[in-house]
Amino acid sequence: MKILVVEDDEFIGESIKDYFEFQGNKVDYFSSSKKALNTIHPLYYDIFLFDVNMEGMNGFELYKELKRYVDVPVIFITAYSDIEHIEEAFELGASDYIKKPFDFK
Repeated sequence: MKILVVEDDEFIGESIKDYFEFQGNKVDYFSSSKKALNTIHPLYYDIFLFDVNMEGMNGFELYKELKRYVDVPVIFITAYSDIEHIEEAFELGASDYIKKPFDFK
């Protein structure tokens, strides 16, 4: 599986990358939405994992942009736990919404 991870906290981003690579997946990790948009080809991925609260373009905005070109499942990872953010994620088409902190299990 080919996974795109966009997470501005480098420790979390690298941890996610390492976890999924250890399980045999190919992972591209970027610390900002703009870096990801300038580098990736969205058709190349099987799933997106995006942080919501990022400077510049947030994870919701990034997904809206990519969704114009591809239909790839997305999981949002965020510290937000209020119902409004959760509802917005699922209205955008999220497959899941994981609240930080989280356990990989």
